[in-house]
This record gives sequence, C-alpha cells and structure tokens, in this order.
Amino acid sequence: MDFTPLHETKIHGIVAFPYSVYHGRIPEWLSSFPLHWHDDFELIFCVQGQMQATLWGRVYTLRAGDLVLVLPHGVHSMGQSGSEKGEYYNIMFHPSLFKGTGEDPCYEKYVLPFLIGERTMEGFYPADSDFNREVSPCVQSLLACRRESYSTHELMIKSGLYLILHHMNQYSTTANAEDRCQQLSYNRLKNALFHVRKSYDHEITVKEAAGQCGFSESHFMKLFKEFTGMSFNAYLVDYRLELAAKQLVETDLKVIDVSYKYGYNSPTSFTQAFQLFHGVSPREARNRNVVLKVVPKMQISERYEYSWKLEQKDGFRLVGKSILMSCENNLPSRKIPEFWNTCQRDGTFAKLISMDTAAPKGIFPNATWAIFNCRGFVPQAIQKGWQYLNEEWLVKYPFQHAQCPEIEWYSNGNAYDSSYLSQIWIPIIQED
Repeated sequence: MDFTPLHETKIHGIVAFPYSVYHGRIPEWLSSFPLHWHDDFELIFCVQGQMQATLWGRVYTLRAGDLVLVLPHGVHSMGQSGSEKGEYYNIMFHPSLFKGTGEDPCYEKYVLPFLIGERTMEGFYPADSDFNREVSPCVQSLLACRRESYSTHELMIKSGLYLILHHMNQYSTTANAEDRCQQLSYNRLKNALFHVRKSYDHEITVKEAAGQCGFSESHFMKLFKEFTGMSFNAYLVDYRLELAAKQLVETDLKVIDVSYKYGYNSPTSFTQAFQLFHGVSPREARNRNVVLKVVPKMQISERYEYSWKLEQKDGFRLVGKSILMSCENNLPSRKIPEFWNTCQRDGTFAKLISMDTAAPKGIFPNATWAIFNCRGFVPQAIQKGWQYLNEEWLVKYPFQHAQCPEIEWYSNGNAYDSSYLSQIWIPIIQED
C-alpha cells in the first residue's frame, strides 16, 4: 500500500522558473491540506470566506484579505475553520529565483538570512496590517496574470517577487535564541513522525518515540501536544485508523484481518473505534461514495532519502586551502559558499585541480567514514545534507567522532544538474 511520503520536494512551476500559484476552496475542493514543510517561500492569501492555517504549531483564522507568510522549512497546514467555507490562493516561489550566477551579494544579504534562520517573520498578517497593505498590490498583480506566468509575464512576476522580498526584509526581525530553539525542537519531532510511518504496525511507546527525537518522555509529550494539538497516543490511533480505512477501500482483506494488523484485539473494538473516527462502519467504508477522514495535522508530504554507508579507508593526504570559522548561528551556510567563490576568483581552485594527479598517503590516518550521498545542485544539496545529519542522523546514530576533519566531496560533472552527486564524509569511531 502506498503511503503519503514525508518532506515536500516537489518543484512548483518548472526547473528554470520555480514559481507557481494554486487556487483552492475549503471544503468544496479540499477538506484540509495536512501539516507539511518545503524549501519554498509561500504566501497563503484568503480571498473569500474564512479558513484556518497553522504555522509552527500556532493556529490562525484567515478571513478575506488576510495572509500567512511561510518561510522555507516552516511547518504548516491549512483546513476548514469550523463549518465556514473559504477560498484562497497559494503563491509558491523558490529562493533560487533570487540568485544570480556566481557571487551574488544581494542574495547573501537579503535571501540567505531567511534560509539559515538569522531573520524571521511574524507569519500571520491580517488585511489591515502594515505588511499586508504593502504587499497586497503585488499579490493581486501576481494573481491577475497567474495563467501567463511562464510564457509572457516572467519579468513582471520576478519584479513583484523582488518587491515582496524587499518588504519582507523591511518587516523582518533578527531571530532570537528562543525562536531558534523552539523551531529546532519542532524539527526534531519530525523523527517521531518518520518512525510512526515506518513502524505503525508494531507497538510504539511514548518512550520509544521520544528516543527518536532525543527528548525525555515528558518534554516530548509537551512539545508534541503544542505542535499538533493532540497527544502522541491519540495521533497514533488516528493515523492507524486512517491507514486501515485506506486498506479496506483498496484491498479485499477481511475486516478481522485489518483489525489485527492495526493493533486491535477484536473486530468489535476495531469497529467501534473506526466508526467513532470515520463516522461509518468498516463495511460501509468500502462504499465508493463514503468520504473517509484523514488525520488533519500529521499526514506530511514528501521526504528526501539519503543513502549512506560505513567505509574503511587507508590513510591519505589532501592538499588544499583552509579557513577557520565558528559553527554557531549557521555561519558555515554563509561563509563556506563565500570561501568557494573567493577560491574560484583568485585561481586557487584551478591550481588545486591541476595538482590532482595522485593520492599519496600521509596526513589522514586509517579511519572509518560514514559517507552520505547528496543529489542535486550545489550548494543547496550539500547544505540539506548537513541539515539532515544534524537534525536526524546524529539523533538516531550517535557515533563518536574520530580525530579527523570532516570532508565534502564533489564529483565531476555539472554542479547545477538535479542529479549531480556530492558527498559528506564523517570520520567515526566504531565500537567493538
């Protein structure tokens, strides 16, 4: 059975112009859009009626003219506000739209701070707020020509997005330590969601889920309730009932077999829970005209999977140019690309390439390396790889770090190709 994957990596628009506008009506076209996150900026603009949006665990009610601004990686959802109906537009635009070729000081000054968490926004802007009044003319212009975006209106689209970016910088604030700590904690909660998706058909305790995130049980339960509005156990029950309904509709399995698969000791208890959640019995669920319920807050979009391996390598020597920097405040995300650009401009990179003729041993000792494959154009692919290591992999696999530097490896080929291969090498000490 297919499951909804976890971090959304869909390209909105086309590769050369990653921008798109989506039109929606709640609940006529869609009852809800579950909690998810992606790499794009997103504007949720309510044009009629009333709807609900959540952002980083906070719930907002949008009425005509209100908007929500979602920064890249912001965890958010949309849904119905009570029994009200709402009409809205989503404007999606990728940060790469603002990036020129080579070194781009404007991108580094005005876009990158949003991507690495240095600058932040309130998120919800009612129709009468100052920021909303500033950007609404741009939003209305983007909506007016949404059908022609990729053919004749590219310049107008980009000029509107640059103006929105200007106002974002005017109204943004420096992210404080408390905001960063909260968002990091929420990001780590994603590990529990991934674990539920993989092990939903086994017993999962709160202690086990908390361990996936590196939290104590009490802290995990508090954060999970803040993040989702429900307890972890309630979410797990609802998620299993959602999958059970999907299996009843898509297969010919008997109700008794489905009930045992999803953790119920008897068909009777399963039927009672199923009817309470979906409003129909398991047998009635097989009627094609029945609308079944989905978990409203935790059916998350697509996740990028990183392949990795442990590999023992003999000692070797590297020749290069070094730089020292702090790892605080996501500084490497800014400084490493700057360092690359400097080395390319002053000829250092070309000189090092010309010296790449042999592999003598000497400086790096024999070591075991955890090697991660990163696919996609640089530097975004390698930065996402580091984010995955820090937020997920190190929580699950707390290896001891060996006394060697970490390495980024870049293959030959087009570094701007979507399938370009780069690697992160982490030296580790394997326990006997």
